Amino acid sequence: IKDYNKFETNVLTHMGSWSDNYNSWKEFKKFNRYLLIKYEDLVLNPEKIFLGVLEFLSKIMNSKIKIDHKKLENVLLTTNFNNLQKLEKEKGFPEAINNKDQKKITFFKYGKKNDGKNSLSPSLKKKVENFFNNEMIELGYL
Repeated sequence: IKDYNKFETNVLTHMGSWSDNYNSWKEFKKFNRYLLIKYEDLVLNPEKIFLGVLEFLSKIMNSKIKIDHKKLENVLLTTNFNNLQKLEKEKGFPEAINNKDQKKITFFKYGKKNDGKNSLSPSLKKKVENFFNNEMIELGYL
């Protein structure tokens, strides 16, 4: 990247909306309509998180959800990263964007092995941590 400082400023400016978005969703706590799902928790224990989502939906819909464990097993199997990556290779993925040469950029390319922690320069990482300090502490990242 030619102008790295401009890139860093641009990233932080655009990422600023993440903080606003995150904080605005917390307002739903007042109405018992809030469920926070962190990506790393979903990766670490997808079955537990998925069951938590079903429980949350059951609560807000005021109804009992019957869990079909065979279907749950199938959902977890068919939506794991490796399967989604394979499907993208075979059939494409409409949400993937094009690069400057109009070729699709792989959407499912990193997965667990590259969680993003090491993909930022130390200076950009520090700027992100400073910019989102309160939220990152609240979420247990700092």
